[in-house]
Amino acid sequence: MMADGRRNRPGTQAGFTLIEVLIAITIVVAIFGVMTTTIKLIGQGWERSRRQAAFQDMLIQGLDALTRDLGSIQRVPVLRNKELRYLFEGDATELTYPVVEPPYPGQSGLYLVKLTVIKAKHNNRLVRTRAPLLGTLKEEVGAFGDEVLVLESPLDIRFRYAKATPKAVNWRDHWRHSEELPGLIKVDLYDPVDRVPLPLTVRLMIDGEPGCAKPSGGICAAATNGKLKSSAKSGDEGKPARPESE
Repeated sequence: MMADGRRNRPGTQAGFTLIEVLIAITIVVAIFGVMTTTIKLIGQGWERSRRQAAFQDMLIQGLDALTRDLGSIQRVPVLRNKELRYLFEGDATELTYPVVEPPYPGQSGLYLVKLTVIKAKHNNRLVRTRAPLLGTLKEEVGAFGDEVLVLESPLDIRFRYAKATPKAVNWRDHWRHSEELPGLIKVDLYDPVDRVPLPLTVRLMIDGEPGCAKPSGGICAAATNGKLKSSAKSGDEGKPARPESE
């Protein structure tokens, strides 16, 4: 009776049972598990956001560089098989055109630039190389080099071309009009799953050749609606050709 009275006496503290301790440990472990999973998901989400931001930054910079590059294409006539044509070639995955380059990072002057789409398993790459134009009319071109990565993306990359007309634009995968330049160049970025394009359209800004500004004349397609109207004869090689009168 005295022992039972000591156990029930006010002020005496009862201890935890084994079951209560196990339940408490289980709750703590569950809480830590939920916290660990949440922290892991937050980290993965942050990493995805970081990669997405890096991709968007590269995409913006690459498209900005393309806009400036394509917008500065020059009208450079050359002789091929004794016929006068523009130095420009384009298809869906490769584009070649002349531009005037600044002195940095190399020598300034007229260069032939080549944009090439390189397809890979996971990412497609758009690469820019250039070669110095040593002679324009005779198309003397140096070796291509100075490779620069413009874009790297899982999106499909494709070039398209059209004439700049007030009517409906007819886009083409190839540009074969050697006597004139395209008025519009589009860079399509396609999602490989839903094939929805993210287009970038660039309008060529150059309106005429340097000969249009010379009092003595020379090659000038501005007077013929942007077309080269004359063919150079064998005896005229190395001399500037004049467009035929309309």
